[in-house]
Amino acid sequence: MLFLNEISTEDYEYDGVQLLNWEGNRSPELVGTSTIALAQIAEVIHQKAKFLSPDQSEEVVRWVKAWKLKGKPMRANHEIYAIMNDIRNSPEQLILQRKSYAQTIWSRLVGLLFSISLAITLFLGFARDFSWYSMAACLIVNLALFVFSDRFTVKALIIAKEQDRRYFYQCLRTAQSIYELNVAGLFGYIPGTDPNDAGYTEERWLDATTAERDRFSDALYFDPTSYMRPN
Repeated sequence: MLFLNEISTEDYEYDGVQLLNWEGNRSPELVGTSTIALAQIAEVIHQKAKFLSPDQSEEVVRWVKAWKLKGKPMRANHEIYAIMNDIRNSPEQLILQRKSYAQTIWSRLVGLLFSISLAITLFLGFARDFSWYSMAACLIVNLALFVFSDRFTVKALIIAKEQDRRYFYQCLRTAQSIYELNVAGLFGYIPGTDPNDAGYTEERWLDATTAERDRFSDALYFDPTSYMRPN
């Protein structure tokens, strides 16, 4: 298991420029208003962040994000649902839907043949002159038809799951706010957040979804292997 080590002064680097010296103070040779401002923030963070609680650290992140996103327009509900509807009816989704439906048709057809074959087998089974090896052959045919029908059904289910999976991910990628992520289903099926759950309250819903949001936020920035920041 990998653990994130304590932040060192070398970690405060931006665009190839080292912001802090080895003592944790702003590098004096920096130039440019934005670079100096960034170094000042890095200096405060390096010296004071260790005294913050996790909730307070999240609040600092929220403040910085608020400055980054200031002036960003918010989409209306009808725009959000229109985008999701366009994704649902996109060519990719329709192709997967047709493929799944085709597999169900084949499953039904083979299932119909299985029913007919089984009925014939039962009918002939009562015939006195029907040999045992002929009965065995009929049973093998019935078994083969059943297996083929089941395989088509499984394929249809797999394609349908893939369709929903892609739809979900595409909706997440189009979301631009926490509300839109919620509409897309990111916070769906969290225990205790369904109004039908025993003991459900809006406060419990808010606590559960906030905890999930913070967990996702931590996961997005927890990168001990530099997966998103290759050397």
